[in-house]
Order: sequence, then C-alpha cells, then structure tokens
Amino acid sequence: MTRTKAAITVLAVIAVGVLLGLWVCFVDLSKEAYVALVVGHFPAVVGLPMAAIASFVLVTYLQQRSGEGIKFKGLGFEFVGPSGQVVLWSLCFVIIGLMIKALW
Repeated sequence: MTRTKAAITVLAVIAVGVLLGLWVCFVDLSKEAYVALVVGHFPAVVGLPMAAIASFVLVTYLQQRSGEGIKFKGLGFEFVGPSGQVVLWSLCFVIIGLMIKALW
C-alpha cells in the first residue's frame, strides 16, 4: 500500500470514529442509561479507545519517521516489519491501559 493510500485509510478511520463519537454524544447520549454508563465506566468507554488511538499514532509516527519497518527485539525474540509494528502497538496499548487503571 502506498503512503497516500495509507494516509487516506488512516484519515477515513479517524473520521468515522469521530463521527460515531459525535453521533453517540448528541443523539443517543441524552438517554439516562447511556449517561450512567459513560460516567460510571469512563476509563473503559473513553480511556481505552483513546489508548488504542494513541498507540496507533505513536507506532505510525515511528514507522513514518524511520522510513522503514520497525525492528523490535526483546526477551529473545526479534520482530521485523509488520510484526514489529503489531508487537509495539500491543505493548504501548497494554502499558497505557495499565496506566489508566493505576491512575483512575
């Protein structure tokens, strides 16, 4: 996939997420059950999706900045190319999720 197609795909996914979030906020959020759910479980409803987005942005930025695939070594394993990106994204997501749990 070329960089232009990748950028368009990323922007489309972000736009769909933002539009879905706005739809939930302005259309369905007026119902008391949704408000109670969001307020009661804010870290899970808002925090974890933001952690996923932050991890994605970090990994994508590192890959674009380096100009080549991410190489990741750890615990006797070596991940190169797309597998390095998946492992790094997973690691970032888990760490940010644990920080949300620890701080909330």
